[in-house]
Amino acid sequence: MKVIISETGTHRELSIIDRKTGCDWISDLVGNTGSIQSQGLAATQDKYITVDDNGIWHMDQGDYDWWDKYITDYQATEESKDSLRISLAHAGITQVDGREVDEIIFERTSEAAGNGDMEDEAGNVYAALREIAQEAGIKW
Repeated sequence: MKVIISETGTHRELSIIDRKTGCDWISDLVGNTGSIQSQGLAATQDKYITVDDNGIWHMDQGDYDWWDKYITDYQATEESKDSLRISLAHAGITQVDGREVDEIIFERTSEAAGNGDMEDEAGNVYAALREIAQEAGIKW
């Protein structure tokens, strides 16, 4: 997503790539936060992000920094999920709490991500992953 910072006119980019499909889904992420207005505006932090006729998003530096951090944190949690899967596989563990590893990681982290504000999502996901590792009896 091409972004222009409102205060400075600086051109930036925001992107989040689906690890399985390779698709950039940043517009879906920002647009589906429940804050889209009918005129192509997304309200975040009581301000507006506008999208111009060329599809360029305009936001202030604070909003850009917030989304950039969210994306960085999200991608780190995805890497942590993979790391836990690998650690469990190396330990020969295919089930936790009587369920397949992938299923329980998906369920617990999805539930954790939905508990609280978006700012809290990464911390909640890490807590869920640590809990899974502890239940499986591995150090992670």
